[in-house]
Amino acid sequence: VNTMGEALVRAREEAASRSDLVEQQAEQLRRILTMAREIAGTLSIPYVLRSIASSALQISGFDRVIVWMSDVDNPQTMSAVVDTAVEDDPDRELRHAEIGIGLVGHAVKYGRTAAEVGEDEPSVEVHPERPLRNIAVPLIVGARVTGAVEFSGDEPTILSAGTLEVLETLAIHAAAAIEAARLHVRTEEMGNTDALTTLANRRSFDADLAAECDRSARYERPLALIMFDVDHFKEFNDAFGHQRGDEVLQELADTVLHQLRGTDTAYRYGGEEFAVLARETTGPDAAVLAQRLRIHIQDHFAAHGSLSSVTASFGIALVPPEEAMPTRMVAVADAALYDAKAAGRNCVRSGPSTPV
Repeated sequence: VNTMGEALVRAREEAASRSDLVEQQAEQLRRILTMAREIAGTLSIPYVLRSIASSALQISGFDRVIVWMSDVDNPQTMSAVVDTAVEDDPDRELRHAEIGIGLVGHAVKYGRTAAEVGEDEPSVEVHPERPLRNIAVPLIVGARVTGAVEFSGDEPTILSAGTLEVLETLAIHAAAAIEAARLHVRTEEMGNTDALTTLANRRSFDADLAAECDRSARYERPLALIMFDVDHFKEFNDAFGHQRGDEVLQELADTVLHQLRGTDTAYRYGGEEFAVLARETTGPDAAVLAQRLRIHIQDHFAAHGSLSSVTASFGIALVPPEEAMPTRMVAVADAALYDAKAAGRNCVRSGPSTPV
């Protein structure tokens, strides 16, 4: 009877333990489902990353979670884009890791979960029943590894049964959501960027000008629009060919970008015509900016010998806030640009006929 009683107690304890484990796993899966629903409803990369890090921290039992993403410009390098131990700061310097080096590097290189078996000794042979201080789970989309989620703690952690599989399931949903958000951003950038010059395109210009005109009228703030185009560009294309003409437009765009202030935005308006939206800018400041752009364009191409004839003409629109309408600003800047061309080109005009 005593033996049977002891066996019954043990059986009840095992059943209770299994019940607790099942409940824990069910709670982990519920949190993954909640995370998946949240990140499926947005294409904002910052929101997706924060949601992934927060859910991973709750599910794992570790003290710290870092989300790593591969760099677009350097696929062999990854950046720590979210770190639950560090406050969000867009100006903070990101940590980097190289593929094949360190814990995260091993997880990304081999596309498998990696753990530290000793100090700075990463391995893809993970034994969750042993105390673990750090693990890294790769983010995989199709056959491509796009990053990793790193888990770490101040003290070694023994993962409960099935937790590692739960974390890998989380990584699958996370990878898909991050890739969808990235594709959305790239698509938006392509739709708003001129392919030749990489400046913002006409679509962006129309949207930004409408928004800035509304802000200018609402808060009575100054706003300037500078429009300019390359002088005698058709003759240049006829003499040097359209390929060299495209190169000139690319060089001009690069020259302009290096002279703009942080609040200015440059656009390719169409063909050889460009625009600069100068926020919080009065007439004198707009004139200074336009003259600086004109001189730098002239000097840049003058340094290229045979291209010394490449110059640009500028027109400035300075519309009072109560009259800040997109169509009016474009019309005024366009009229000023034609005045500059009529005055001999390679000069700046403000308003319909006022020289600068």
